[in-house]
Amino acid sequence: MQRIPETMTPFKSIDRFFDYFLKGRIIINVDFLTARYIPGYLIPPVFRINQLETILASFTDYLPIVDSCSFPLKRLSTPIDEVEIFTHPVFCSAKSLRFTVFENEVIGLNDINKLICKNVEFGSNSLLKMDIVELIRYWEKNGKEIGTRYIFSQDYDGHIEDEISGAKTKFDGFIDELEGINERFLPSSPRFSIPINSKSRICLYGIETDSIDRSQLIMSVMPTNSGKQTSALITD
Repeated sequence: MQRIPETMTPFKSIDRFFDYFLKGRIIINVDFLTARYIPGYLIPPVFRINQLETILASFTDYLPIVDSCSFPLKRLSTPIDEVEIFTHPVFCSAKSLRFTVFENEVIGLNDINKLICKNVEFGSNSLLKMDIVELIRYWEKNGKEIGTRYIFSQDYDGHIEDEISGAKTKFDGFIDELEGINERFLPSSPRFSIPINSKSRICLYGIETDSIDRSQLIMSVMPTNSGKQTSALITD
């Protein structure tokens, strides 16, 4: 193996490293590909993958190096630089999604409702760009498939508390302990079970994570309990 010169730039040295190991291979099988930038030598060789995570740019910039047999992806994690991404077939067909939104973009209800994936994680501080109450109202009116689970991550626990407080003013009659759900609930925050119909309900609650000052808001659709049902009216 050749020694990489100390004067070589980091990007150039990475190119040299991968070129040594991958040169000549047309298809590279990888379970989980994390991509930060696209070195020129990766074209035409392509990756056959199950999961894709892009860090600095949208996943669309990396599609030339992903074999078409990889789709639909089991998991896609990517930044969003334009709302048109919500209709992209690769984005829509992923079995599990995680995305962050660039600072100048706002997530509208119409964009969220285009999501087909049932397992979605919204990246750091996404709650600052969304209206959770509006989303709940939409699911109540139009329904949502059982098993849908949206996760909203925040860097500061206070943001989660603010969202839950806002929900409490609208759904106070649906506060529920959510017994039987095995989660690390935020101890000081209320939890909600909001009916969609006779068969399903929206469960809304905050959970703790292993990271300091980082919690998550969970919004999931579960089967309606066979026991006592809440008959309270939603506050306008």
